[in-house]
Amino acid sequence: MFSVLKTSVIHWVEAQSQQSETEILRLWAPLLEAGLTVTESIRLMAETTANRTTARGFLELQHGLASGLTLGGALKHSRLPFSDGVIASLESAETSGRLADMVHLTSTRLNQIDVMRRRAWSAARYPLIVGGLALLIITGLIVGIVPRFQHLYDRMGADLPVTTEILIGLSHVLRAHGGLTLLVIGILGVGAWHACQAKLVQRALDRLFNHLPVIGPFRRDLQTHHLTTQMDVLTRSGVGLDRALCVVSRIIQSPDMSDALDHAAQQIQRGHRTDSVFNALHIDPQSRQLWALGVRAGRLSHFLSIAHHTLNARLTTQLETLTGVLEPLLMALLGILTGGVMLALYEPVFSLGDAL
Repeated sequence: MFSVLKTSVIHWVEAQSQQSETEILRLWAPLLEAGLTVTESIRLMAETTANRTTARGFLELQHGLASGLTLGGALKHSRLPFSDGVIASLESAETSGRLADMVHLTSTRLNQIDVMRRRAWSAARYPLIVGGLALLIITGLIVGIVPRFQHLYDRMGADLPVTTEILIGLSHVLRAHGGLTLLVIGILGVGAWHACQAKLVQRALDRLFNHLPVIGPFRRDLQTHHLTTQMDVLTRSGVGLDRALCVVSRIIQSPDMSDALDHAAQQIQRGHRTDSVFNALHIDPQSRQLWALGVRAGRLSHFLSIAHHTLNARLTTQLETLTGVLEPLLMALLGILTGGVMLALYEPVFSLGDAL
């Protein structure tokens, strides 16, 4: 048991310390563009990187190529953190002789996705911080202030309203069984996290979040941005449309969209029109229109790039709006919660004052 835990911790630490695929591709692209061969660039990356896990990954990649594997096959057998979409695009680009251009394009597109994710996390960070502070303040009031008011209520013989009794009961539980309460909350949190790993729960949460008033449209646009970016890279590298859809379905984070992409790939393999297949996806009308125009004009990658840039600008605006709306709402919510606790504490005092 201890050895298994130790191995898991070691793997987690290595994964956290390893360079991301965006960082690796950003450093690898200039070497290929300078005219170095794949083998030479890989050896140079292995010799110069300061990250030991990444260096071992490049050595494994070098040995895989030396044993006769293709670049995609060697990447799959290495510990380098490349996703299925990146491996498929690089494998196809190697066959077409456009590996240097595709490594550069892939690093650029992945960097744009990372930037958008960081912006989304920055927008979510403020609500999490304010929510945590609100929880700490309310817990401090319940644990430190409520017992003092209870002594006052006992001396006055006041009839307590339901809200005040709930606060007093919660204060008793936290003061007498604080450690047990934290343990139960931790167990429930771990259980909820494991439950969220189930496909059925993920699908239900995905549908719930996508139908929320403000978060839903932003989340759908974020998923569409990821979809168009990955499809742009794969189609430019020469990956077939049906295979590109299957690859993206494995890396997209929405279960419903993943199923729709798999279905679209099957429909294309059966000979259906690609623009009509894409219309079945739950994305915004503008992206569907750009897809249809790209297919009919024979320039799908160009129109996917337009959709990517359009969504990028729209998401930036939505993030700014969402942040500007959430900040005052959260401050107001914090004031309401704190005021509600204080009102529940002072309500018996007010009732006695009215009776006198």
